[in-house]
Amino acid sequence: MNDVSAAVRYAEEYAVSHPGLYLNILENETCTDADKMAAVGMEALNRIPKNYIMRSRVALKTAEYVIKADEKSSLLEECYFAAYESDTSALNYLRALLNGYETIEKRRELRKVFMTIPESGIGGWGSSERAENRPDQNMILLLRFLDGQFADVLAEGLNEPEALGWSGTFMKQGIALYLITLYEGQWDGAGRGIREMAARVRSTMKFSPEEYQKGTMGTYEWDDENKNDLFYGIFSKWRSVVHMESDIRTRAIEKIAGLLEKRVEGIMGANRRNYYGECAAFLAALGEVQESLGEAGAKQKLMTSYKDKYSRRNAFRAEMRAYGWIDVKRK
Repeated sequence: MNDVSAAVRYAEEYAVSHPGLYLNILENETCTDADKMAAVGMEALNRIPKNYIMRSRVALKTAEYVIKADEKSSLLEECYFAAYESDTSALNYLRALLNGYETIEKRRELRKVFMTIPESGIGGWGSSERAENRPDQNMILLLRFLDGQFADVLAEGLNEPEALGWSGTFMKQGIALYLITLYEGQWDGAGRGIREMAARVRSTMKFSPEEYQKGTMGTYEWDDENKNDLFYGIFSKWRSVVHMESDIRTRAIEKIAGLLEKRVEGIMGANRRNYYGECAAFLAALGEVQESLGEAGAKQKLMTSYKDKYSRRNAFRAEMRAYGWIDVKRK
């Protein structure tokens, strides 16, 4: 009918059972009045239940109209917070944090959301319109890490007692998170180990330029050649807001070194050749972190010690060479 007013009335009436009606209105763009559409979106955020992921999508679309209408920045912050509140993910957390929620007081508001939300597996009931916001335990640990709860996450997230069976746990993504946070070198000069850790973290966060820019009207420029730069830039901004204490940094490096030693031993003992590359990547990244902190030659020293320990594992040596280990004997 192309009648926005009628569509809004129906959306108001059925906000609980069909929250997608609001998103349809905002995406239809038959109304060119940005102020009016921003007002419709803000009203939708009040009517759609907070635990519906659909509310997050509506919030990000509303943010675009707020930008077009040149409204108060406080409205934009409300949209980013609502997007995170109704789809409590690392990506939505970072967008909110770096767009108005950097202060200690504001960060408490972000923390309250993930510390009180029910954990689960898969949300949703009835239809995709009413899918519920229920982050799993790994996402909660990731959010706690981003909040700066480094000591607690180190103790509670990196605590698998066995060397094997890490898939599906927080172990791999947790180690990757600590390593790229501990890394003090330049991103554009990072070794393959750190770059692999960054790729793991991006995958864990489901981070992409397209997703991060939702609700921003293309504020961040990127192309295929520099799309990783956006992640590095966002992550660097986060590190400037949330700081890891020196004693925790030391503790994290020591713990990760111990975990990797146990992990490699377990992989070798079980002859899991398909994990050799993964082990080499983690070892390379740890060595690159140590070098970035001033320990000259740490990477080669560390990886050579593993070559010596598993001297008969030719496939493992090949994987380590791929991650920057220099086999002196082959030179």
